[in-house]
Amino acid sequence: MKALNFKIKILIYFLIIVLFLGISVFTVVLTIINNNIIHKAQNELKTCLRSARSIYDEELRNIKLAFELFSWNGNPGGLEEFKKKAGLDYLVIADRDHDALKYNEIVRSAFKGKKVSGNRIMTKKELIGINNELYKKVRMEVKYTPRGRKVEQDHLNEALVMEYARPVKNNENKTVKVIYGGRIINKYFTLVDKIRDLLFEHSFFEDIPMGTVTIFQHDIRITTNVLDKEKNRAIGTKVSEQVYEEVLQKGKRWFQRAFVVSHWYMTGYEPIKDINGKIIGMLYVGLLEKPFLKLKKDFYLLTFGIILICIIAAVLISFLFSASISRA
Repeated sequence: MKALNFKIKILIYFLIIVLFLGISVFTVVLTIINNNIIHKAQNELKTCLRSARSIYDEELRNIKLAFELFSWNGNPGGLEEFKKKAGLDYLVIADRDHDALKYNEIVRSAFKGKKVSGNRIMTKKELIGINNELYKKVRMEVKYTPRGRKVEQDHLNEALVMEYARPVKNNENKTVKVIYGGRIINKYFTLVDKIRDLLFEHSFFEDIPMGTVTIFQHDIRITTNVLDKEKNRAIGTKVSEQVYEEVLQKGKRWFQRAFVVSHWYMTGYEPIKDINGKIIGMLYVGLLEKPFLKLKKDFYLLTFGIILICIIAAVLISFLFSASISRA
């Protein structure tokens, strides 16, 4: 009986040591995962968002550079050629009676003699006035998603544009006209794919994009490589209420996990503003959360397996140890 009690005591001591070491190892592994993997990925997103903004702004700088190099002699054919070479969606010559003065703050600023560039919202009326086919191309259905904001309109009829305007002056150095043009961001998939490929590469996890990039017009995705359940680009879908409040209403950058259309991502958002500082959209980058959760799960299972093996070994060793002492 005493020998049995002795064996039990030895077993308990061994188990206590193994459990203490196991819990310590598990805590260390958990800390390593959260601090060195998840936390590092979240910090990397901040760098990715800055890089995405730089690439986005570079598009506008390229338009500006094209305008700076353009010399117009009044020939209409030269305008069309310049528009094509610069990759512009529209190019307009406006005099002081032009309707653009009513709704285009960039053109109004250019009439003051300044060269101006920036983002703005182009209205349905202006789109149709420039080219009805342009409006048809831009128009998109607004779609419901389970975690997205409430859909309050059937279609998006306006466009987010990046634009540059340059004054045209007479011999007396007075601005008589403004030449302006730009690129429409709606359905401009080349831009978001370029950002994604540079930041994340075109990689997938279980047929889901690992890294995604989106440009929003207000709270609506207007160009994206986020996919919906049918594996189509999720344009026309809306952002969540929480992101809307923090980024569009409060003007803050936002770095947290978020449900993006159909999957959880570690995300970064920041506002897009017009030349007057008004928030008119958002830029988003995201890393799929699933691979990191799987990595955490694999580490947990590996650690648990090691602890379990150690417990079994401790039981065997304690019995062998206690038996050898009992025989001594």
